[in-house]
Amino acid sequence: MKEQVLKRYEYPIKHPNGSTYYGSYTIKEGVKAKGYKGEKLVQKFKAIVLEEGETHFTKSASFLDL
Repeated sequence: MKEQVLKRYEYPIKHPNGSTYYGSYTIKEGVKAKGYKGEKLVQKFKAIVLEEGETHFTKSASFLDL
């Protein structure tokens, strides 16, 4: 397992009836944002993710060891 920095973006979606909805996506740090009109970075956080070849997050004897 490793710790990875992730970024969450939101962007407005205009409905033909005049309503505005919001879409979102999350990417890892270092990846270029999609660049949707009106998009903004709303959150930057760290998460523990599996490394290549790992199949389960409880590699350690105790979850508290994470």
